[in-house]
Amino acid sequence: MKLKAHEVDRYLERPDPKIKAFLFYGPDGGLVRERARHLTRRHLGPGDDMGLVELSDTDLKSDPARLADEVSAISMLADARVVRIAGAGDAAARAIEALLAGFGDGSVVPEALVIVQAGDLAPSAKLRKLFENAKEAMALPCYGDEGRGLQEIISETFDKANLRAEPAAFSLLMERLGQDRALTRGELEKLLLLKGHGREGFTGGTVTAQDVEASLGLAEDANMDRVIDAALSGNFNELDKALTSAFAAGANAIQLLRALNNHLDRLYVVRAKRDTGGDIRSAMKSLRPPVFFKREKAFQAQVSVWTASTLQHAMQMTLQAEIDCKRTGSSDEIICAHTLMALASNAARRR
Repeated sequence: MKLKAHEVDRYLERPDPKIKAFLFYGPDGGLVRERARHLTRRHLGPGDDMGLVELSDTDLKSDPARLADEVSAISMLADARVVRIAGAGDAAARAIEALLAGFGDGSVVPEALVIVQAGDLAPSAKLRKLFENAKEAMALPCYGDEGRGLQEIISETFDKANLRAEPAAFSLLMERLGQDRALTRGELEKLLLLKGHGREGFTGGTVTAQDVEASLGLAEDANMDRVIDAALSGNFNELDKALTSAFAAGANAIQLLRALNNHLDRLYVVRAKRDTGGDIRSAMKSLRPPVFFKREKAFQAQVSVWTASTLQHAMQMTLQAEIDCKRTGSSDEIICAHTLMALASNAARRR
């Protein structure tokens, strides 16, 4: 089964209990993750991770039967269970095909809700078609916040914080935000902190265009862009210098990984259009926001170096790195650096 993009948020407030597997896909990786987390929390309850099982495409490639085993397992420790797959690709599609067939013939009795996260999928993509054609499954598209959707997020955030935005500030936010839900919320949270929200004695106030410019951190963005471009072009020397500079300036590893994942999403969209006969420059200009003119040359070169399949793999690596940052005892910066170096090595081999 499938929904239209504008129907998804309303549906998630009252999801059909007959649906046992959900696919969140689209170019907005942040929105995919946010909606997947929302459904996970709704099913498990707030703060309860005992019933959550995280899998990756790599896990299912090495053990295709694991998905059905996890979904049908009865937990002795949790009242509800969720099996969540991040960065789903071909291996996940094969495992999910078998799982949905098991739902249909009764050989698999679901004891857990299945939540799958993927990138942008064409209508012909196997994974998307599996969910759209199965009565026990639902495909939910996730596209960037634009127009009224973005306006509502900004207004809601400011209203809750008792802040009012000047027209110029609101226009600047509408221009700069929206391509990724997670990045949009992160930037708005930074802006609230800049205005003193959460501090003792805070009573509200007005957000100016100068506040927005300061909060968006143009210098910080440039540092992260430099890191990402060095990694995806296979320039090890530049990557080492850029990463050292970014961390010294206070860059956060998870924030950098999310920016990288968003950039990979955008590369994937353009590469997919190129592979179907489209023009790279036209595809770049159709992105929202369009590629910054100073990065156009680097972006175009990366589209040529990275294929659709290698970009999917890179997104899976990036998502796994974020999971590792949150779940392992290793340094976030080391995990982030290892991921970037691995991507740089991949790019260097392909140049």
